[in-house]
Amino acid sequence: PDDVAHVTVEIVDANGVVVPTAGNLAHFSVVGGAEIIGVENCCPYDLMNCKLKERKAFNGLCLAIVQATESGKIVVKTESEGLQSSEISIQAE
Repeated sequence: PDDVAHVTVEIVDANGVVVPTAGNLAHFSVVGGAEIIGVENCCPYDLMNCKLKERKAFNGLCLAIVQATESGKIVVKTESEGLQSSEISIQAE
């Protein structure tokens, strides 16, 4: 499989509104036949390695780029200290 997914993380308040000042460090993990091939936050002065499994949010947002290595269900999980963890399921063809 060559499937690639861009998984966006939004840090939101109790009302579900993105917090534009949030810079939390998000940790990404994958369960299933896939790997994280990059992370990004679009901050022009953030020099963190984009091949790590973590990224600080910029303006409340960050992104994981996930590539399937086999067909089937993929679960992408995100955790950040002090915030509720989150996950999304993706089906690779």
